[in-house]
Amino acid sequence: MVFASFGVGLLLLSASFAQETEVVPQLRPNIEADLPQSEPEKPKRIYQSACPAVLKGTIKARILPPISNDECGERSPLALQSILTAEPVKLSSSPKVNCRMANAMVEWVEKLNAAAEVAFDSSVSVIISGNGYQCRRRNNLPDGKISEHGFANAIDIMGFKLKNGDDILIKRDWDIDPEVPTVNGLFLRTIHKAACHSFSTVLGPESNAYHSDHFHFDLGCHGKACTYLLCE
Repeated sequence: MVFASFGVGLLLLSASFAQETEVVPQLRPNIEADLPQSEPEKPKRIYQSACPAVLKGTIKARILPPISNDECGERSPLALQSILTAEPVKLSSSPKVNCRMANAMVEWVEKLNAAAEVAFDSSVSVIISGNGYQCRRRNNLPDGKISEHGFANAIDIMGFKLKNGDDILIKRDWDIDPEVPTVNGLFLRTIHKAACHSFSTVLGPESNAYHSDHFHFDLGCHGKACTYLLCE
């Protein structure tokens, strides 16, 4: 009986000790909440340049947001709507070009209208234009160098509408045989040659099959000093 009572006493003492020493879980302080939080990174600011041709009023154009697309892009693109020479000339597609191309177009359109007056006794009212900016490789091939179109540094031209209502299309009117010229054909050859003094690259139907129906003008760099001209 003594041993039984002693055993019961130990059990009661052990239970009482366990209750007195029960560990209460403590909440961990949120150390991360106390640390200073870094501000989200601000987007990089892009500075655009004003185009002298817009400021001088020699072109009508919409200033567009910067273009950035993989390997392509242009910081200060323009949607070129018209060349405001003595006889304003619209561009049918409002191609996206850079400022240098817009300036070069002003110079060339003056020669274009002078040639039209001689050939047709009428000025050009509309340039039937194709692409300006387009992110792609040269000649739309799957590999190779990025086209100048990818930098808004090029323009394609398919033909012209005259103020007298006539039109001239490169695909239809380019003379296959220059020995048997037509008025339209001579006009196209004249303005093609004139473009070689305004652009560093001028490609037409006799350059390759990719340009059988249009002129391609750009201001790309040719040669180490970028002074070589490509006129075909």
